[in-house]
Amino acid sequence: FGRLMMMSCRATKFRYVKRTGGGRAGCSSAVVAVSVVQLPQEIWLHVFRLLTAQEKGVVRATCWYFKQLIDQSTLWKNSKVVLKKIDAYNPAFWATLRKRGTSAVVVRKMGTKQWKQLATKMPWVTALAIEEWSDGNVLATLPQFMNLKKLVIRSSHCPPGLHDLLASLQQLTHLTLCQFDCPQRAQLIDTVSRLTHLNSLVFHEGLEHIPTHAFHSLLSSLPNLKELSLNVKTFSYKPLPADYFVLPKSINEIEEPYVPQLGLTKLELLNYKDSFLSQSSIEQLSALRSLAIHFEDHTAAPSLTTLLSNLPCLKELTVQRGGPFNVYVGSIPATLDSLSLSGVFVSLEDMRTLSKQAAGLRHLHMDLSVNSTHLSVLDFPQLFPHLRTLQLRHCNVTKEELLGLARLHYLEKLAVLGSCPLGMIQDFKILTDNRVQLLQSLLPLDHMTCLCMQG
Repeated sequence: FGRLMMMSCRATKFRYVKRTGGGRAGCSSAVVAVSVVQLPQEIWLHVFRLLTAQEKGVVRATCWYFKQLIDQSTLWKNSKVVLKKIDAYNPAFWATLRKRGTSAVVVRKMGTKQWKQLATKMPWVTALAIEEWSDGNVLATLPQFMNLKKLVIRSSHCPPGLHDLLASLQQLTHLTLCQFDCPQRAQLIDTVSRLTHLNSLVFHEGLEHIPTHAFHSLLSSLPNLKELSLNVKTFSYKPLPADYFVLPKSINEIEEPYVPQLGLTKLELLNYKDSFLSQSSIEQLSALRSLAIHFEDHTAAPSLTTLLSNLPCLKELTVQRGGPFNVYVGSIPATLDSLSLSGVFVSLEDMRTLSKQAAGLRHLHMDLSVNSTHLSVLDFPQLFPHLRTLQLRHCNVTKEELLGLARLHYLEKLAVLGSCPLGMIQDFKILTDNRVQLLQSLLPLDHMTCLCMQG
């Protein structure tokens, strides 16, 4: 691929040699090079869509032709830029962001003056992530981003005026408060409850869960909420209240009491102690399509069996720590499409049960540690023939095991986070005819989301 880039970028020089009477060798080279550069742009754009942002930058630097193609907005959908010192960027930098349509910005340690510059340079921004907020005066600049829909505040103390600012950002649909400490917690919760357009909320503020009454009031005030992530840490080894997800009764138009229904489709619980939720709570969560539970320790989690048995629409499941997999694997619904297990004891028999419970599993991420008994990746092609992505952590696969994964005929991406010699990788690429993207490291952290459980 690199040679193809170089040939294409030299095409203009070859044409020049040909036009000025270059010899036959020059003409021959020109014919070959021009045939490459004259490929339809649609083909190049398709190739460039497969590249990472870093790889696009390398290709962009090769020649003017690829620079123009790389900067097209179709290649930068959902892209983001991390800004530190705005004064260091020249007009060409801002022009490039404008051309690409970059609308998500991660800001690190910027003062009020720099924030004003950002509002002037990129007024179209729709997503802002603020890290290590130190200057409360920057609050006054945020309303200048008229199109702002997503706000992420991370690793910060609550600056004065934050409550009034949030209350004024009624257009927000996504709010993330991660590693965030606010002394006026009750006031903060009340402010968030007034953002009635929110459909995604990450609330990792404080050291413990939101009190039940305040939590119910929050949920009742956010009718459009679909995605929720909470820190549910409790003290004195107490679990969550059984009715934590049951909203209080309301009165309808004909003055009959009824229990409002949650519309959550995605739920993430951090620092979770195994809690036996009431049947009413479980019924409120029955529409979930994605569930992530990050247990506080490795204690067995029998209540997860009951919960999973009552989630008929579940597509994605993430479990970190907690008890052994065999406790709840038999309750996994057949609808499951993606499973991620981290720090969970898994046996070969557990994986056999999983293959029966979720025969159509397409995405699997898991640890292969010494605690996983009699489990070999050689079994995966037979157990999970429909896998599209596979990520294996804490493992040292043998050459036989790696090459055996070539039998996963639908596999598109394989991440092996452990020892894997270069020779084995080359053999795997040859055997799969390069149809599988092979990674040996985690994908870069997404700074537009919560970082608590990434990595």
